[in-house]
Amino acid sequence: MPFFLIADVWANQSATYPADGYSLPYQSLIYFGSALIAFLGLFYLRRVLLLYFSDKITALTITCIFFGSNYLLYSSIKGAMSHNYLFTLNAILLFQLFHFYKKPSHLRAIIIGAILGISILTRPTEILTCIIALLWGLNLFSKVSWSDKMFFFKKHKSHYLVSIITMLSIASIQCVYWYYVTGQPILYSYGNDQGFDWLSPHIYNCLFSVKAGWLLYSPIMSFALVGFYFFFRQNKKLASVFLLYFILFAYVTFAWSVWWYGSSLGQRGLVQSYPFLALPMAYCFQRIFNTASSKNWLKIITASLLLVFIYFNFWFTHMSQNGKIFFVPSFMTPQYFTKVVGSWTPNRNNLKLLDTKEEFTGNRISIQVLANRFSSTNQLVINKANPLYRLDSIQIPQVADWVRATVIAHTTNKEFYNWKHTQLVIDFIKNKKPIKTNFIRLQRHLDHGIEKEIYLDAKIPSQDFDHVRVSLLNSGSEKQVEIRGLEVEAYNEE
Repeated sequence: MPFFLIADVWANQSATYPADGYSLPYQSLIYFGSALIAFLGLFYLRRVLLLYFSDKITALTITCIFFGSNYLLYSSIKGAMSHNYLFTLNAILLFQLFHFYKKPSHLRAIIIGAILGISILTRPTEILTCIIALLWGLNLFSKVSWSDKMFFFKKHKSHYLVSIITMLSIASIQCVYWYYVTGQPILYSYGNDQGFDWLSPHIYNCLFSVKAGWLLYSPIMSFALVGFYFFFRQNKKLASVFLLYFILFAYVTFAWSVWWYGSSLGQRGLVQSYPFLALPMAYCFQRIFNTASSKNWLKIITASLLLVFIYFNFWFTHMSQNGKIFFVPSFMTPQYFTKVVGSWTPNRNNLKLLDTKEEFTGNRISIQVLANRFSSTNQLVINKANPLYRLDSIQIPQVADWVRATVIAHTTNKEFYNWKHTQLVIDFIKNKKPIKTNFIRLQRHLDHGIEKEIYLDAKIPSQDFDHVRVSLLNSGSEKQVEIRGLEVEAYNEE
């Protein structure tokens, strides 16, 4: 809000920039403000870690989280998203909780309630941070600890009451607004196409998928998960509560139906939990680097892994922004990921692997032309009015290994929505039904006004089929693609 309001004053006093919420003053101030918020979060995270660890371990932990995880992206380039602000709120919350439980006061109770209220207002699932606020210092597996906690609750019930009232007052702002606008205090604003899959959370995909796998895109955070073991050994009163929070928070994050979170780099929904994961990560580093019994080989391997993980995080961050044409995690496939990861010179031809699993990289021999259509004077236009062209009943020689369909394509008005791209499709047909399909999206490979030859390869399946069908399909785009040539070939691999 403060950065937006400053920008609004600037825009209203300017004869150049409109006061529309989107012009340069707003973009500049919100970007600058988000950077300040990120620095504030790191500042408080350092203060929290120094309460438990040496300056060396603290510095190493903050360096790894900032440079080695997707927090780098969501605190800088995409710092205006909610994750950056929630990271900072949670770092401040940890600092306030430490001092509140050491010396309770109504002022700190109000601050804690305000932080929780703003967090819930920002992202309702942040209500789970109340677990840490309420159960701080509780060993979940100790009856004595539970008794002590209940005694603390009774003794300081006025502090908790003040904190809860503050939290609810702020968190309810959204409900008041909804009621003012719609007459309903609760409004589900995502519609029917998104929600929670509570009984089937996407755990494996969210952890390891090339599309949005947390530990694939931020493998350095695995040290935080390992660190829970050392956290329990050193600080049971915090470890069990932090682990309970993270399990529940990860479950909610992974249960979201759109588990790849749009164009998220890894699981962006977990970024705000990193202040809580910083402690187990620091305990892990303390055990490896600050313990006399630690082996030198373990220190060397760990340091090497950290450097590799940081290097690849820089690569992921750079490519997901400056190389958007070539690296969009939400469209990622295993074949494309393994082909391009770590490469600074992308090959546009590799983009086919975002649509098809097969790629021919050898030498073609025994090439036979099976069909050839169109010419410079006889073009085919694929658009919404003419959405489909099929070249059917193509017979394949028995000795062939692969089929290739090649088009010479051109567009003067490129379609940028991937799901609307014109598709080049090869189907292997048995009893009028496809038994195997390969396709690519043509606009991935086309630029405005530049004619290009694009081909699709498909390996001939071992099972019987009647014939091959090659299609050009408009997927609902208002924009057209002109096809000057279409050739189908069968060939063998040398």
